[in-house]
Amino acid sequence: MAGRAHCLDTFPGCPRAKALALTSQAAKGEAQAIELQARTINAQGGESYLRLEAIRKWNGTMPVYLGSHTPLPFVDVGVGGK
Repeated sequence: MAGRAHCLDTFPGCPRAKALALTSQAAKGEAQAIELQARTINAQGGESYLRLEAIRKWNGTMPVYLGSHTPLPFVDVGVGGK
């Protein structure tokens, strides 16, 4: 079927053309969201973002064994005057 025109070439309103347009819009929106997130992270120093990502990835279980100097996950005890 070489030489056959595709609906994108002859009918801009075909379902495939609409799907490609939506995909393109979604990709642009996602890129803008990532850019905004990166600017916000850089403006705030990144520490709170790292804490948020750790919480998102946490499976909800506490460590089975804790050493004497092992910190509890996500517990800020304010050491160092912060």
